[in-house]
Amino acid sequence: MKLSINNLPFNTRFAWLIELTKILLALIGIQLFRYFMYRIMVGLGSVSQLFEPAGDITNGLTMLLTGLGLWLMVRHSLGNPGFSKFTISSKGFIGMMAGLAIFVVMAGFNICMDPRQFIPTVLSCLIFPFFEEPIFRGWIWKRMSSVLPAKWNGISTILLTTQLFALWHLGYWDVVAMHVSSSTTTSGLIHIMLMKMVIASIIGLWTGFCRWKTGNLYGSILIHAFWNLLGR
Repeated sequence: MKLSINNLPFNTRFAWLIELTKILLALIGIQLFRYFMYRIMVGLGSVSQLFEPAGDITNGLTMLLTGLGLWLMVRHSLGNPGFSKFTISSKGFIGMMAGLAIFVVMAGFNICMDPRQFIPTVLSCLIFPFFEEPIFRGWIWKRMSSVLPAKWNGISTILLTTQLFALWHLGYWDVVAMHVSSSTTTSGLIHIMLMKMVIASIIGLWTGFCRWKTGNLYGSILIHAFWNLLGR
């Protein structure tokens, strides 16, 4: 007997849409939590005078504490977000190791040329990828791939996680605040945020394809780190 999808319960036919709504609400909550942690770090920097209240150290600590808070809240239900053993060929593994070596050399050269780039490089090339990839190509990837139809599941998951990743970058209110404080025009700000979404979409497609083909997060984290290093 062939079962028509129209005969399935609503929550089965539209499970992906229900899951997508939950994920969107969770991402909003993460950004709000990040804002809360940011205000704490700004206050701590102002009181202690150990670091600039609204500088790179503040952003880095905010990301670290937000990531730690998320892990503590969901660690029991998260399972393995994608840090599994390598499933790629030996040639692929060698290529990834070569890419990692090139990345380390390039990052070291960048810091040696300008030691002031040490903290920004660590922030953009380590903290950001290790914060965002487990969320998007880890947790969200697992949730969406489990409810999307089997046909074209990989492509559909890549596209949905990419669009969520692009929307996520609209939530970086600190970037908006920085441009507003520098008197950026409204049209200029809109252009900047649209470009952030376009760039995030490119990163999302690239890292998503790598996640799909390898079955883990290592390659997507390396690609993300490379992109941020070259964009500095």
